[in-house]
Amino acid sequence: MAFRISREKRAEIDAQLTELTDAKDALDNAVVAFNDRMSEAWEAVEEAVNAYNGVRDDLVGMVDGEADDQQSQYDDKSEKWQEGDTGQAVQEWIESLRTAVGDINEVAMDKPEDLSVDDVVGGDDITIEDAPE
Repeated sequence: MAFRISREKRAEIDAQLTELTDAKDALDNAVVAFNDRMSEAWEAVEEAVNAYNGVRDDLVGMVDGEADDQQSQYDDKSEKWQEGDTGQAVQEWIESLRTAVGDINEVAMDKPEDLSVDDVVGGDDITIEDAPE
């Protein structure tokens, strides 16, 4: 007795393999479309990150410049005034200006990797053979 897959079962298997190939092609197309939209969306994210970092840099520069101006005014005061309660409070305030903006981080983001069907789907060339005779 020969071990064989019946013609009917072979036809069903071949139809399922064809259907699987079609489904994989549809999945490939959907992933390509997703990656394209993700790339477009990433461009908007990059623009927003650059805008945020630009405003952040402007703010840090402005506050640092103000702290420098205040430090110059502080330095012009007498040593006695600087060592007094008001002078020490002003020096702490000037340092708090620098610290406040120093805690605002610059944003850096990496673009997510594209999806790939080939990384998750195996069995591209599936063949179902009959048993050996």
